[in-house]
Amino acid sequence: MIVLKSYLKKAYVWVKNHWYVPIGALFAIVTWFFYRQKSGAIIDNLKETRVHHKKEIAAINSIHEEQIAARDTAVVEFMEAGEKIEADNRKNMEDSISEFAERKKAIKEKEIRDIAEELAKVVGRSKK
Repeated sequence: MIVLKSYLKKAYVWVKNHWYVPIGALFAIVTWFFYRQKSGAIIDNLKETRVHHKKEIAAINSIHEEQIAARDTAVVEFMEAGEKIEADNRKNMEDSISEFAERKKAIKEKEIRDIAEELAKVVGRSKK
């Protein structure tokens, strides 16, 4: 009796921790009992489900590849546009710097010319 009691306690603890195993076995037995004549149809259905699943996975993979290709194209276009903008900005900056240098030179020449004219007037007055 003690051995049986010990065995039942161990069995109870095992079932408490692994309850899904006996439930799954019971479900399998009940399913087999009710559907044993339809097992061929169930197997065919499972095979068809697997084929359908493979087709869906292939479609998902092709869509994913198209999205990756579109993203890569967009990244390349973005980088090219960025490089073009940088080149335009660099050219505009160089043009602005050269224009500024020309204006600065023109202003210096004008100032020198004005100073020379003023000096000529002053020298011309002092000669008289």
